[in-house]
Amino acid sequence: MLAHSGPRGRRAAGGRPVHVDDSPTVPEKKIPVPPMEARRKVLADCEGTAFEDRRDSAIIGLMVDAGPRIGEIAPLDVEALDFAENTVLVLGKGRRPRTLPLGDRTRTTLRRYLRARARRSPRLPRLAPRTIAVGRVRAAAF
Repeated sequence: MLAHSGPRGRRAAGGRPVHVDDSPTVPEKKIPVPPMEARRKVLADCEGTAFEDRRDSAIIGLMVDAGPRIGEIAPLDVEALDFAENTVLVLGKGRRPRTLPLGDRTRTTLRRYLRARARRSPRLPRLAPRTIAVGRVRAAAF
């Protein structure tokens, strides 16, 4: 039994606060996940040495590995790729940066695509290996 609704919200007869949740309930929408065999088939369709095959394989591998939104991949810059850490930095909803993991196969696919892109479009800056200091040893990132 409700006694009154005062400045501190609704209260029961004993003075305890009453929790009233008036927010609508939204049913959870299940997002279908393609089976593994379908993903393998799509990646197999992209195998090849042509520029378009390398590009498509890199994009699909990135999507399968990291699960970014399409709006996060479309504006992706080369500088967002970190081959030393196997990550890619994307701008998510609200332009919030988030780091996504890359698998070894996707890293290799991305490197192949970037080399093919540099050969195809000489006006694009050629990607030179970055040198990273790891302790006392220096190693090329790619």
